[in-house]
Amino acid sequence: MRRLPADEPRRPLRLRYEVAGDAASLRWPAPLGAAPPAPEDGLWRGTCFEAFLAAPEAAGTGYVEYNFAPSGAWACYRFDGYRAGMRPQPCAVPPRIAVFPEAGATVVEVAAPWPAPDPAPYEVPAPTRAMSPGTAGFRPGGPADAPRRVRLGLTAVLQAADGSLSYWALRHPSAQPDFHNADGFQLEVEVPG
Repeated sequence: MRRLPADEPRRPLRLRYEVAGDAASLRWPAPLGAAPPAPEDGLWRGTCFEAFLAAPEAAGTGYVEYNFAPSGAWACYRFDGYRAGMRPQPCAVPPRIAVFPEAGATVVEVAAPWPAPDPAPYEVPAPTRAMSPGTAGFRPGGPADAPRRVRLGLTAVLQAADGSLSYWALRHPSAQPDFHNADGFQLEVEVPG
């Protein structure tokens, strides 16, 4: 499969996962046919790459989970809180997924739309003297379409050739892997207004 084009205005969330080592040591799902992929449940039961998006901690506890399979299958869910209120999150434009080898690694590139509405309800706080510009990732008193910050957790489930699963994340905040634990949402990115 080829790399995704660099400019993808309908899918501005760009992710790149790299799996180092021998690709044959993992089970990779077979590529989908020519039909555009539709959301598919249970992708995390095999090799799958995930992204969790949440508002800054002060703004709420809801979040969105994306699942991206190397086959091109995907799923997106919205949660009201920690593993609560799960429901499918529609995407007006389906994510695109590309898998290709690169210097001792297998690369999975994803281009996806920002979930709409945002991953969690945002309340722009009224400006106060105690607030500095950018407090909680917002521009207090700024226009409603001002950019805002989102916390991002990147994870992967890898299925070995023998069927066993391993769980990878930028950070595992507890002894057992739990991708839904908000303490694992380690990156902050700016969502376009």
